[in-house]
Amino acid sequence: MFEMCQNGQTRIAAHRGTFGGNIIQNTIAAFDNALLHGADIIELDVVLSKDGVFYIFHDGYEKEVLGIDQHLKHLTSAQIDQLVCTNAFEQASGVGLSRLEDVLEHLRGRALINVDRSWHDWKEIIAFLDKHQAHDFCMLKSPVHPQLLEHLAASKSNLMYVPIVKSVEEYHLVREYDVNLVGVELIFGSLEDALVQPTMMKHFKDSQLFTWVNAIDLGKKYNLSAHLTDTGAITEGFDQHWGKLIDLGFDILQTDWPMLLRSYILTRNKGKGNV
Repeated sequence: MFEMCQNGQTRIAAHRGTFGGNIIQNTIAAFDNALLHGADIIELDVVLSKDGVFYIFHDGYEKEVLGIDQHLKHLTSAQIDQLVCTNAFEQASGVGLSRLEDVLEHLRGRALINVDRSWHDWKEIIAFLDKHQAHDFCMLKSPVHPQLLEHLAASKSNLMYVPIVKSVEEYHLVREYDVNLVGVELIFGSLEDALVQPTMMKHFKDSQLFTWVNAIDLGKKYNLSAHLTDTGAITEGFDQHWGKLIDLGFDILQTDWPMLLRSYILTRNKGKGNV
């Protein structure tokens, strides 16, 4: 995975795919759309049904996306298969939820997958990805919690692991465990944060770890990357937001607008004589 980022080209991760209109987030159509928009990596979320089936969905959005007041973990797969997503126009889309096993086979050989929100069912997702031999194209992500790290290490799985790191101390904690660490997702409130200082960024690169940053804008109460966001890039200028994240040395930018970001990266590289 680190080799993918060694040529200096910034890679693009598509947040829940690329969606809008009647293309629903976290569905196969959204993932195909993201690849058409120039994404290198598909970020997705999973939830486990009452009877042990993984679906692609970010829990907590059941009311908004599915029009129900129940958490999916309390429903059987038969019940989930009957659900229909609401589209961007607040109409029934005719689209249901995708099962993880179907998505893995659909994207195998076509894209890298970042399995993000899965740590609530950590034991089950590790066993599932092992069973489906997803080690070469799936990255598992989680917050830095000792119990999660302990279980991943004890599983002896070789799954690629990317912790969500909010401090230098959390990073050093991760290094205490025998896991297949391939990169770090960094959360930082300001550009003065120790995580994004040149010496630390150089340390990650020297350790052959890629660095992942979130340009996604989740709303006013969130600050994932010093207020450098997709929204700011579009409304204030690409250089002032995406450009600053790239200049910090990040290898992977997660975005909701992969085609715009891809176009910006290509234009920026041509301007610097890199094609």
